[in-house]
Amino acid sequence: MSLKKQHERFILEQFFNAANLQGEIADDRSETPDFIVKFENELVGIEMTELFVTDGTDAANLQTREALAQRIVLNAQRLYVASGAQPAHVSVHFAPRVDLRSVNRDEIASALCALVKTHAPEVDQLVQWHQDYVGSVLPEAITYVQMLGVAERRMAHWTVPNAGWVVPMTQTVLQASIDEKAALLPRYAQRVATNWLLLVSDGPRPSQIFDDPSASVASAISSPFARTFYFARMGGRVVELGTPQT
Repeated sequence: MSLKKQHERFILEQFFNAANLQGEIADDRSETPDFIVKFENELVGIEMTELFVTDGTDAANLQTREALAQRIVLNAQRLYVASGAQPAHVSVHFAPRVDLRSVNRDEIASALCALVKTHAPEVDQLVQWHQDYVGSVLPEAITYVQMLGVAERRMAHWTVPNAGWVVPMTQTVLQASIDEKAALLPRYAQRVATNWLLLVSDGPRPSQIFDDPSASVASAISSPFARTFYFARMGGRVVELGTPQT
């Protein structure tokens, strides 16, 4: 299973917990829809999509920077996993003024992997590394790394936390994402008759920090999916959108 798919499964399991849903993932290798889940005696397809801030002149640049940072960290994680080292949950903070388009990203990923391997935290051991700009352990693009040893590989997520302004969640943002996925619903229905849509604000990236949709916004949503949800992962908040189909 790819790291991306592992992360999506992690989000889905957290959604189940937050929504108090008892679902068993029957197929996590599906792509249309992303997952097939068994609820009691019914199979349900669940398509997942992430929401991003799209308004403002810096939105595209912000998403590009986040994507590059995430790519570096995922590459480092792949190298680390391939080495067979102790599983670790790793948070990586990048210097805000470094242009990640102009750095050697493979070199940074390799150095980050080597740093975590050097510390190789034991289970429940927390290790923190700060950039001192003297030892050159890591390139200046990275300012801080937090490493936590975990017992299982499925708990070993590598993330790029950041801060930013909270953006109001509007009907326009939600409806646009739903309409985009609705065009693919006939393909999902070929695999499984009943399909849900899960809109995720993963966080804590600035391009994904939203307020929860208000009750009026949530009720105004129109969706052809059997059920449609908004999930703010960092806060564990779930809002059902529109009216469930019967």
